[in-house]
Amino acid sequence: MDNKFEILLARMDNTFHELRQDNKDLSNQLRQNHKDLSDRMHKDFKWLIGAILGTGILLKIIDKVW
Repeated sequence: MDNKFEILLARMDNTFHELRQDNKDLSNQLRQNHKDLSDRMHKDFKWLIGAILGTGILLKIIDKVW
């Protein structure tokens, strides 16, 4: 009986460690995905601001020419 209990306890311990490792892996993956998304949004935002400013400058030049 003790042997079965020890085997069960060892399996539970192993499963617990596997779940903790999976949790760490998923957490790291989520953190990396968040960083990648944040970097992309920052890049897109800078592009958008540049496009707005560039359009404004272009419109002022066109207004002065005509």
